[in-house]
Amino acid sequence: MSSTLLTFFQKYTKAIVLLFFAAYLLLGVVWSADYGVSTDESFEANTAQITIDYVTGANDRLLTYEDRHYGALFALLLQAASSPFSDSRDNLLARHLVTFLFFYLSTLLFYKLLRKLGYSSWFALLGTALLILNPQIFGHSFFNPKDTPFLSMFIVGLTTLTDFAQKPTLRTALPHGIVSGLLVVFRLPGGLMWAITAVILLWMLWAKRVSFKDALGLGAMYLLLACLSLYAFLPVLWHDPIGEITTYLSMSPITWTGSELLLGQRYELAQIPWFHLPVYFVVTTPLGYLALLGLGGVALVWKRFRSGLNERGVIVLTALVVSVGLLVVMHPRVYNGWRHVFFLYPMIVLVMMEGIAWVWTWKENVLVRYGLPALVAVELLLVAISIAQLHPYEYVYYNRLAGVPSNAPRQNYIMDYWGLSYREAFETILANDDRERIIISVESFVPAEQNLAILPKEDRERVVLQEIHVGILDDYYITNFKETVDPRPSNLKPVGEVKVGSTIINATFIPR
Repeated sequence: MSSTLLTFFQKYTKAIVLLFFAAYLLLGVVWSADYGVSTDESFEANTAQITIDYVTGANDRLLTYEDRHYGALFALLLQAASSPFSDSRDNLLARHLVTFLFFYLSTLLFYKLLRKLGYSSWFALLGTALLILNPQIFGHSFFNPKDTPFLSMFIVGLTTLTDFAQKPTLRTALPHGIVSGLLVVFRLPGGLMWAITAVILLWMLWAKRVSFKDALGLGAMYLLLACLSLYAFLPVLWHDPIGEITTYLSMSPITWTGSELLLGQRYELAQIPWFHLPVYFVVTTPLGYLALLGLGGVALVWKRFRSGLNERGVIVLTALVVSVGLLVVMHPRVYNGWRHVFFLYPMIVLVMMEGIAWVWTWKENVLVRYGLPALVAVELLLVAISIAQLHPYEYVYYNRLAGVPSNAPRQNYIMDYWGLSYREAFETILANDDRERIIISVESFVPAEQNLAILPKEDRERVVLQEIHVGILDDYYITNFKETVDPRPSNLKPVGEVKVGSTIINATFIPR
């Protein structure tokens, strides 16, 4: 029976791969309409317009814009896709669809990357599933206009890096240099790819895969193309490249003034501790994935000291170690969980795959060899079920390490910090209150205002939105617990809530 099943899978591998990506595409297109609006979406639209005005010569506002060092390439793509729609609801739905499609294309490329690295179609499909079925990544892939697009671009960079490492020629250095420049345009950490490439080039020189002369020439060509690409696609550099790059590297334009909830304590930006990123990664990643990451790390170390790393191992280990190492040294000012370093996740999946591939070579232990892929398949199924249950709030997934009592994650970690749950809260109120004018006060005004914009026109025209503490007797008060973990005082009566599992991420109140 097992032989027949194996023969079936081998015969129809291509069809199964196509079916997987077709089903994912269909699911994504349908689900893209279900999400609320994240805080940064209006800011990115504003960045796109300011950039357009500067490039077309309409005005020079870009030169004094506080977010001028964040490239607008993806924002411009969203602007182009949404501009045909005059109604705010259609406009935002188009943005979410394009955001998903951009990530979807990168999953196709990730599958191709795994094949380039020597994995079979089945192993490449497994690795792609590990990339897609991470609840945090999955949720953000529909509405996050910054971090998941950068993750997608980093997959492009890893692919061109692999081409360059496997065939170090001017033909492969050209696209890799251009993509490396674009990575910095997308986000400043894109410069990590430049460092990764330098280490890979040194390894090729040490391994005698290129001569010193060729390494020098390829390195110079790569650096030139990366710099030209950066200059060409980041318009703020056009008037003063050196001065703007200096400001860019210092990240002095950062003006975030919120606070971060971590292990039950709130921290201002300057006080966020070094363990912020690893803690958030650990508590928001499925436990089985963490085990696979540990296995992959052991596999790479074992291969390194037992028989030496092959080309794939060198690329994977270099990419992750250089990235994490530089982040540790630089200690960047990041917040909102680990979303700023989502770009590390494709490299983390590559490490996981090293562990699975290592166990697969244990031919003498058939039980372990076939048992691990079976366990991984079961874990993926369980995670997929969790994603379906959480939808459309996959991005607030926490594993059991975050705490199991009711509301434990909300007491210790950020939840719906971008306020997407305001959409559901508004929809519930409007479905149960037929008044023509409803006054609603909110804790977080910006995301509330944006989520109001994604409602049908006839619904949003009924709502008068007010800042908290405006001195007006409101009909409702809504909180997404961004700055507080507890409901408002006893003078308000709870009438609605948005829950993820046992955790309340949004609550609606009325005056008693």
